Amino acid sequence: MRKRPALQGMAWIFGITAGVELLTVAMGGNISKILFRFLVLTILFAFLLKGYGFARYVLGVLYFAGGLYALFAGLSNASNSIVLLVAIPFGLGSLAAAWFFFRSRALRAWTGSA
Repeated sequence: MRKRPALQGMAWIFGITAGVELLTVAMGGNISKILFRFLVLTILFAFLLKGYGFARYVLGVLYFAGGLYALFAGLSNASNSIVLLVAIPFGLGSLAAAWFFFRSRALRAWTGSA
């Protein structure tokens, strides 16, 4: 079982998510909502590191839904260049993260759910 590719992928996903959350705070976002989202994601990532398979599916669904939401929000606010430059790339990245959680062989082997 090779854990290194799965760990690297999760580190990238978690790091980018944390960066976007910090950017949201810097742009004047609601701190309580951001802290709640970040707490939920941190708990799910911790369960995933312990090898729980349900966390992989929950993270995949959350990132898929968040990616679609970010894409639609970015496309609907196409006149705002800041939203366009952040929301669309983050939406595409979230969809790629969802694909990683659902399709990664290393992550499936790690969680024991084939």
